Amino acid sequence: MSNYSSNTSGNGSEQFDDNSPFSISDLLTLPESEQKLLKWIIKQGDVSFAAAIDYMKQENEIVSNMLNNLCNLGFLESFYIEGEKHFRCHLLRRKSIDIPENIWRNLDF
Repeated sequence: MSNYSSNTSGNGSEQFDDNSPFSISDLLTLPESEQKLLKWIIKQGDVSFAAAIDYMKQENEIVSNMLNNLCNLGFLESFYIEGEKHFRCHLLRRKSIDIPENIWRNLDF
């Protein structure tokens, strides 16, 4: 899986980090039903188990197995809000690096 890490300092340049979650291209390795579910969760942000069942229009056990598999693979994390299980996606994150302020002067043609 391609990996980045989140860091809000600096000027927005990217740097790889092997400790962060998947990249969006890794989604293509999943079965079609899990791709559909994960794409929807990415668009929604945090979703409840009940909302995932409603969206997928499949039995609870099937959706539960898909969500558990996505969690086990590291695509999702689960958490509770007021006792209800929710899921959110571990998205590609970019790590900022500091670039010297005089870079443009040094690169000027």
